[in-house]
Amino acid sequence: PAEVLALYEVDTGGDFPPIPDKPQDSQYGGMLGADNAVPSFLLWGDSHADSASPGVDVTARKLGKRGYFLGRNSCAPSYIDVEIAKDACNASNRAIVQWLKKHPEIKTVLLVGRWSAYDVSYSKKYPHGGAESPTLLRDTLGTLIEGLQKDGKRIVFMMDPPHAPVFTLPLYVARAKYYNTPLDLKYDLSRYAEQEAGLNAALADLKKRYEF
Repeated sequence: PAEVLALYEVDTGGDFPPIPDKPQDSQYGGMLGADNAVPSFLLWGDSHADSASPGVDVTARKLGKRGYFLGRNSCAPSYIDVEIAKDACNASNRAIVQWLKKHPEIKTVLLVGRWSAYDVSYSKKYPHGGAESPTLLRDTLGTLIEGLQKDGKRIVFMMDPPHAPVFTLPLYVARAKYYNTPLDLKYDLSRYAEQEAGLNAALADLKKRYEF
């Protein structure tokens, strides 16, 4: 049925006009928001930024704003190379940082990522040894925020929303509709609080030193 097909074909991300000088190492690249406005912001992040991009696009259009979208899957925005990151991730971030320095019209940078996943992975391996370091994500974010502020950017940090309790939500909803079975999308928010605890501690410390 058409309704089931429509549910099944829901996808994340969107098709946006290309950025004329998109950094080669950036997996994502597109123009967001009002077509005739002067670009003033950058959405920078991973696949969660890709998922958020249609909403950012709609909101920017409502506000008469225009901006850029750059980033890479499974790659936290960073001003420095991180050893646990893939080479493609570090190359992407380096390219975006250099690109950003060439675009003074960008006044606001919106950072979006699956931060809780990086909190866990960054805690497992420290770049200068092998010991666990729960401060690595905090220190990496601190370097990022400090660098952006030195470059005169206003920073907006988007927290990760609770994750759906199923992996492929469109497929799950389409199947439920097709077989007329109840949707079970209950989510225990205590899990979310536990998931975000490390990040919240890092952000609380960073808020003492930086404005974002």
